[in-house]
Amino acid sequence: MVRPSDKLAVVTRQLRSGRGWAVDEPRSPVVELDRSYFDGERLSKGRVYYEPGYYSSERQWIEKSPAFIKWADGIFRTVRKVLLRDAGLNAYLGKEAADWRERTGAQQTRMQDALVRGG
Repeated sequence: MVRPSDKLAVVTRQLRSGRGWAVDEPRSPVVELDRSYFDGERLSKGRVYYEPGYYSSERQWIEKSPAFIKWADGIFRTVRKVLLRDAGLNAYLGKEAADWRERTGAQQTRMQDALVRGG
């Protein structure tokens, strides 16, 4: 996600394969969203994150703009208000995911990247 006022500040890099481009997240004023996946039996973790700055090639810490950080922090505040905190998972869940976990007894897998329905 990017604020309209930051669109021109987004840095991209060509993929090694030469077959596309990717956002250079550390250098760009973006909030990344990795969506979770649900197939009826397994719910993978998603995440929302951003980097408040990055190290330049001269190893200097470059802080992103205060306006961007305030905006990104606002997204995190909203996520915490809207989703339900599950202390056992150390995660936030939507109501439907929390209900599914309660109903099925879903447990975190050993790799801790997904919930799997209990048997």
